[in-house]
Amino acid sequence: MQSNAYLALAATEDHGWYYQARIQAVHTLVRKFLPRSWGLDILDVGCGTGGTSHALEKLGRVTGLEPNALAIGLLQAKYPTLNVVQGTIAQLPGLVQQSSYDLATVMGVLYHRNVADPGSALRNISAALKPDGWIIWNEAAYPFLARKHDRFVQSQRRFYPREMRGLLEEAGFEVQFGSHLLAWAFPIGVALAAAHQARKLVSAILPLKPDRDPADDRPLPAFLNSALRRVTYWEWHASLKRLKFPFGISYLVIARKPAAAVGLPSYVANSRAA
Repeated sequence: MQSNAYLALAATEDHGWYYQARIQAVHTLVRKFLPRSWGLDILDVGCGTGGTSHALEKLGRVTGLEPNALAIGLLQAKYPTLNVVQGTIAQLPGLVQQSSYDLATVMGVLYHRNVADPGSALRNISAALKPDGWIIWNEAAYPFLARKHDRFVQSQRRFYPREMRGLLEEAGFEVQFGSHLLAWAFPIGVALAAAHQARKLVSAILPLKPDRDPADDRPLPAFLNSALRRVTYWEWHASLKRLKFPFGISYLVIARKPAAAVGLPSYVANSRAA
C-alpha cells in the first residue's frame, strides 16, 4: 500500500467500525468452528500496522507477517511486544516453522499487486498450519466494484466468492463456511464504482483536475462509528442463522486443513481415505 494508506490504517483500525466488526466476526468464527478458542498459535498474514494481530492476542500467541518496513514501524510503536516477522507470503516457508500454527488469518491481503499468485500464497499458508489447522480469509469482492480506493491501496484484483472457495479447495482446504460482509453497503459500492468508471471515460476525452487519492478510513463521530459497527456485525451474524445475503462488499470464509492429507502424496492420501 502507499505510505499514507498505512498511516490512515494505523490511525483508525483500533476503533474503526469496519475493522472492529470484522474482528468480532473472526472471534465468532473461532468460537463456532475451532475445537478450542484459546491458547492458539496464530499466524496473521499481512498484519499491516497490527490492529488485527493485537485483537487476536485474546485467543493465543500471535505471529504477524508483514513485508513493509513502515507498517512494521507503526506496529511496533503501538504494540511493542507483538511478535512480527518481516517478509512476504512467497518467503513464508523460510521465515516460520512449518506445520506449527493452529490458525492463520488473511485479512485483505491477497488482493495486493505484490501477490503474484494467490493460489501459491494459500499453499504456503497451508504448509505453515498444523494438521487440522484453520484459515480465516477476508477479501474485497467482485471486480466490478473496483474504485479509486483500490488504487490507493494498490489493489491488483478483487475476488468472486466462488473463486475464493475454489482457490482454497485447490490449496487442499475444506471450506466450512463463507458469507458476505457489508451487504447493506453494496448499493453504495456500486455507485462509487460507476462514478469511478465514468470519470475514467470522461478523462480519456477531456483533461480533468487530478483526483486526490481517497482514504476510506476517515474518522467518524462516535455514535455513527458504533452504529455502523453493530449493523455490519449483526448483518453478517445473521448469515450464521442461514439468513445469507447474495451480495456484499467483501467476503469472509473459514476453511480447515484436513489432517489425513498432510505431507502425503495425493495417491497415498486418497488411498487412505478410501
